[in-house]
Amino acid sequence: MYPKNEPNKIVDDKLGFIQNMIDSGEYDVAVKESCTVFEIVFKKIFQQAIVSLSFRERGEILEIERKIGKGTKGVEDFGFGELVGLFRESKLMDKWANHTSKDLGLLRTLEFSSIVNLRNRIVHDGITCSRGEANIVYEYLRNLLAILGFADLENMINKSFSKKEETVANQKDIGGNKDEIALPDIHGLPKVNKSLRERSSYSSSKQDEALRLHLQSKNYEEIDFKVFEHILNESDGEEHLRILDIGCASGHVTYDRFSKMNEVEKVIGIDINREKIEEAKATIKDDRFHFYTVDIEDNNFLETMDSIIQKHGGRKFDWVFAAFTIHHFANPTRALLNLRKLIKPGGYIIVRGSDDGSKIAYPDEYNLIGTALELTQKVAGASDRENARKFFHQLRKTGYKKVEMFYNFRDTTKMNSEDRNNLFQENFIFRYNYFKNRAEKFPDNERFQTEYKWLKDALDEIELMFLDESFYFQEIHYVAIGKR
Repeated sequence: MYPKNEPNKIVDDKLGFIQNMIDSGEYDVAVKESCTVFEIVFKKIFQQAIVSLSFRERGEILEIERKIGKGTKGVEDFGFGELVGLFRESKLMDKWANHTSKDLGLLRTLEFSSIVNLRNRIVHDGITCSRGEANIVYEYLRNLLAILGFADLENMINKSFSKKEETVANQKDIGGNKDEIALPDIHGLPKVNKSLRERSSYSSSKQDEALRLHLQSKNYEEIDFKVFEHILNESDGEEHLRILDIGCASGHVTYDRFSKMNEVEKVIGIDINREKIEEAKATIKDDRFHFYTVDIEDNNFLETMDSIIQKHGGRKFDWVFAAFTIHHFANPTRALLNLRKLIKPGGYIIVRGSDDGSKIAYPDEYNLIGTALELTQKVAGASDRENARKFFHQLRKTGYKKVEMFYNFRDTTKMNSEDRNNLFQENFIFRYNYFKNRAEKFPDNERFQTEYKWLKDALDEIELMFLDESFYFQEIHYVAIGKR
């Protein structure tokens, strides 16, 4: 790793290598190496664009990505020609320039299609290029890097998307503390398009997450069993149920819910986290329960599940249970469509989730809770914090019948100090990890560091707010069911 006081060295070395290839007459190598750097830069610009640009602009860019990838691959698997096509059709450079107020100068007029054609002739047709052609491609690359700031590739893209005026609003001293909590100016930041989002970076292995999930399981127990009883009544007390629990983690909720039901014959729990699946296998010895490491968004998901189903008798599932899982997916609609194919006719899907829009707090003089919720909506890698309001639409859209919604209201009015603290832990502490991870990944990004520091301080204050017996907080639990 290069020292921080040499941020340009990585790019300098790559450009130096390309120049050496030109000087030594290896023009074809110079062109191919230049295109490799172009690919890296384009992908990083794209990744930052879908986090930073407006809702409408991100939608336009992602729609073109799907069009070019034909629904089978994303930008990470695009070749140079596909990336150039993506940038050209989405006018991504223009969008970037408008967002950052940067003057792209001649970069707007650069014709990358000619570079694509040259590279393709070299790679696929075995045609050699001239020194002049290699120099032109090299100069295109140098111009692009110059506009970006000619620094370390990770940081230069990130910095290039920071607006010229990033302000931090200072608030009054909170709760008598000597140090002020600086509130980020979040109003100029774009909303995240939740139907066109990246996959959540959530991991059930994070520190303290096991405790939070245990609290969450306890709090949702009443509504879960209420829903189970409703479905059993609707299906005339059907027995010998086969149940699929997706996103089961270590299997705590899986076992807690279904081991108590005499109607259950077999339960399959799946999760992407291999460590947690191994934990489930080691701790749950009931012969009715089986656990597998499966990625629900993998292209081979249905084939994987078919092999598991065949291994256990070939019957499709009576119920699919998805507790706090759907909101982590990049494409919830596709996941629900695939899950529907695993359910027998007349079977049910049960989807549980939450929605930050249901959270109400008072007093919150400095809007610490509102700001924390809003910032979480924007941070890259966070799950969809407004997911529960979409359940009815998503289930109906993907072909489920007789969709019903169930609700539990919970507030602090009758809670003791321990219950209030548990409520705080469940609703807020996990948010810290998203900002911590981003700050560590981009140590030179001032905005990311500011938001991380602010959230860390704000969570300390919010925890104290919850311990105040006069503080009021309310949230809603949501469960949706749909029939196959």
